[in-house]
Amino acid sequence: MNRSYITIFGAGKSSLGRIVLFAASLFLFAACGGSKRLAQPKEPAVIAKQELKAEDFLNNKVHYRTFSGKAQAHLVTKDQDQNFTLNLRMKKDEQIWSSVIALGVAEVARAMLTPDSLRAIVRIGKKAYAMSYEEGQQLIKADVDFPVLQNLLIGNVLVEDMSVSKLEETDSLVVITMQKEAYKQVLTYDKKQQLLQQLSLTAADRDFSCTISYGKYGPTTHSQPFSYQRYIIIKNKKDELKLNLDFTRAELDGPADFAFDIPSSYTLQQIKGKVK
Repeated sequence: MNRSYITIFGAGKSSLGRIVLFAASLFLFAACGGSKRLAQPKEPAVIAKQELKAEDFLNNKVHYRTFSGKAQAHLVTKDQDQNFTLNLRMKKDEQIWSSVIALGVAEVARAMLTPDSLRAIVRIGKKAYAMSYEEGQQLIKADVDFPVLQNLLIGNVLVEDMSVSKLEETDSLVVITMQKEAYKQVLTYDKKQQLLQQLSLTAADRDFSCTISYGKYGPTTHSQPFSYQRYIIIKNKKDELKLNLDFTRAELDGPADFAFDIPSSYTLQQIKGKVK
C-alpha cells in the first residue's frame, strides 16, 4: 500500500502513554472515520459553465514553516472518555512535538516525532519510549504517513497527491472528489470563502471511514485563516474513535522549542509483539 494514505486507526484499550503517542501522531489521532454522512450537493451544476477550478480551492491551505498551538481535547473510544489539554509544535516535514496536560495543571506525557523516529515519556510510572516511526505506528495501532499527520494537525487536506475526479457546486458549497487506487477523498468547501468545511476519506475494500469537520475559522499569523475547531470521527470496522479539538492558540512561523530529553530515572519500555 502507498504510505501516503491513512490505513486504519484501531481504537482498542489505551493508556496515557498511548494517548500522547496518539496525540502526537494523531491522532491524536489514530485515523479518521465517520458516522456522519457528508452532505452531497443537490443537482450539481456543470463545472465548465461556472469556470470553477479545483486548484483554486485546494491551494487555499495553511502555509507555514513552524507551528505552535494549544487545544482543549476530548477523546472518546469504547474504552475511554478523556478530556485533556494538548500543546503542539511542528516544523514542516521535520518534527512534531506534543505535550498532554491533565486537569489543566499537570503534564502526564510528552512526545517527539520525526519522519524516522518516535520518542515519548509518560510521567506516571516514569516510562519512556524510543523507537522508529514505523514501530510507533504499531504501538498506537496506526498507519499514517508523517506529512498526512501534519496536515491533520494544521487543518489542511489530508492526502494531497490524489487526482480530482469530480467537482460539483451548489449556491453555497463546492464539493471536490479525489481518488487514487481504492481510496476516495471528498472535500466540501464554502464556495464564497473557499474554506474547507468537511473532509471524508474512505477505502472501498475495507470497512473504514474518516470524517473531519472544520469550524470556527479565524486569522492567525500573516492573516491566514485557521480552523480553531475540529471534530474527527474514525470508524474502522466495529471500532470508532471520536476526537474534538478546540484550539485556543495558533501561531505560525515563530520561534519554536523542540527540546526533548528522556530523564535518566525513566525506564525505557521494550516493545515486543502486540501492544496490550
